[in-house]
Amino acid sequence: MVRRVCRMVRRVCRMMRRVCRMVRRLCCMVRRVCRMVCRVCRIVRRVCCMVRRLCRMARRVCHMVRRVCRMVRRVCRMVICLLRMVRRLCRMVPRVCRMVRRVCRIVRRVCCMVRRVCRMVRRVDGHEATMLRHSTSH
Repeated sequence: MVRRVCRMVRRVCRMMRRVCRMVRRLCCMVRRVCRMVCRVCRIVRRVCCMVRRLCRMARRVCHMVRRVCRMVRRVCRMVICLLRMVRRLCRMVPRVCRMVRRVCRIVRRVCCMVRRVCRMVRRVDGHEATMLRHSTSH
């Protein structure tokens, strides 16, 4: 009986040793998996931080682009207004030229009239002078 019991105990001990070995191996495997998971988590955290930074940078760039777009719109509006003013001035230039031509014609006519009057005055003065000469000579 004792021998049988001893054999049984030995068998149980062997089985327990095998189970312990298996458990140790499993524990090692679990540790390795945990280490790998920790590494992956660290990498994921770093990637998340990088993504956040990139998002911040993208937001800043978007704000800058919006500001530049607003400035460009304002400049375009100013240029359009200037072009309209230039068009109006270009339309006004022929009118002004016509007005200047008319004024020049009027001035020429007035000058001609003044010349005629001056000639008439000279003739009258000359005629009076000759009349005076004739009257004094007689």
